[in-house]
Amino acid sequence: MDRMSCAQLAELFARGDREVFAAIDAGVLDRASALAHRIRSRRPPRLVLAGAGTSGRLAWHLCTVHRDRAMAKGIEPRPWIAGGAPALVRSVEGAEDDTGAALESLAREIGARDGFLLGISCGLSAPCVAAGLVAATQHGAGAAVFGTNACSRAREDSFPEIPGGFRGVVERLAARGDWYALVPAVGPELVTGSTRLKCGTATWVVLDAVLFAAFGDSDDVRKTITERTAVHRESAERVAHATWLPEVLELAGDTLRGGGRIVYLGAGETGVAAVLDASECPPTFGAGLDQVRGFLAEGWQAFGVESAGLPAIDWQQFAGEVGGTLSDRDLVVDVGDRAAIDTSGAQRRTLPVTTFLEAKLVLNAISTSAFVRAGKVFGNRMIDVQITNTKLFERAVRIVSDLGGVPRDEALRCLVAVIYGEDPPATARLRLPIDCHVGQGPPQTVPLAILVAAGLRLQAARRALSDEPVVRLTLAAHLDRAE
Repeated sequence: MDRMSCAQLAELFARGDREVFAAIDAGVLDRASALAHRIRSRRPPRLVLAGAGTSGRLAWHLCTVHRDRAMAKGIEPRPWIAGGAPALVRSVEGAEDDTGAALESLAREIGARDGFLLGISCGLSAPCVAAGLVAATQHGAGAAVFGTNACSRAREDSFPEIPGGFRGVVERLAARGDWYALVPAVGPELVTGSTRLKCGTATWVVLDAVLFAAFGDSDDVRKTITERTAVHRESAERVAHATWLPEVLELAGDTLRGGGRIVYLGAGETGVAAVLDASECPPTFGAGLDQVRGFLAEGWQAFGVESAGLPAIDWQQFAGEVGGTLSDRDLVVDVGDRAAIDTSGAQRRTLPVTTFLEAKLVLNAISTSAFVRAGKVFGNRMIDVQITNTKLFERAVRIVSDLGGVPRDEALRCLVAVIYGEDPPATARLRLPIDCHVGQGPPQTVPLAILVAAGLRLQAARRALSDEPVVRLTLAAHLDRAE
């Protein structure tokens, strides 16, 4: 992936998007129809959509989009994201793993036994979502899960207060009944582990169709879901045939490589997509908070949240905080119609997108490609991922093991050495539970650990990354990979 041209990257993303729709087969449509019928017929007074990270952000937007139609049916949609409203635009360290807080919070959200929880976890791995399913079980409430991993491959390691992990919860719910699992097999992500891409798209397409049918007037929910899915397929095809996309990918990549910033300006649903895409760049790529930012005309009102104490995301805040600092190194991207905002000094492009899904697909391609070209992806692996939860720590161990060519135990040692600046690390450090390491360590923890695994001492690894800040090039040089 890191050697592809922008035209090839655009085609790769289009191919991945088509794989999503191929995965929404008759079996998925049947299960989606059954879930929509259950919601439609039983009308739970509260329908809670819960997730962490991208899943939680999509849960929040799904509730916003369908709120009026749901309320007209006597159903209150309630979004829940691990870490609360701040997690809509910033990663909240450890929030996904806090099963105790999730159990308590989601029990309150579900309310009476006739409530319903729809948990979203693409890998069927998020501890907080498993906790929500446990809360639903304890309340005798209905439950469903959306993921892109087979239930038989759900995460097995135990979480605090949840023996057997996600898989154990799923098995107990399956035995109980009143249980729905939507798990389209979308296949591997284009960038390993980046579930915001194909998995996130599948989440939006399937669950939007389910809710559209559940809160609609037609008794034929299967037909409604099929037709709604077809509308989304048409959006994806418009993006696939966008001849202007490779040029924008090129410009975005040049912007980050040149030390510039990418700023999205949007309104309505396409503006929401802009804010969400920008929010995913720091944890996914180890990006600085100002490298990619999104601003939305409606600000926090679009999420139904008071803005006090939360990061700036509205146009007025953009004008006051960012507008006057722009230079020709920076790129302003209008997502949808051109915003009536002065961005003098910066480069500017307008994306002709009209739906949330179109904006999501285009912006995912722009930000991912830009960070690929800026050296944050090696092959198809994210090499500068932020370790904000135990799942990402385990992913970091696998990345170090694979790229450094060392066993898991040695990869773990290298990560711990970098996190605490001890080479070699103290034995006591290696014996600590994984959650003790989450959120610790310097910038570029994973690239440094890969270099240590490849044979460099920690100080030498630091010098190597200081001399060549494009991480991919540094790793290529020390892993004997020809460029």
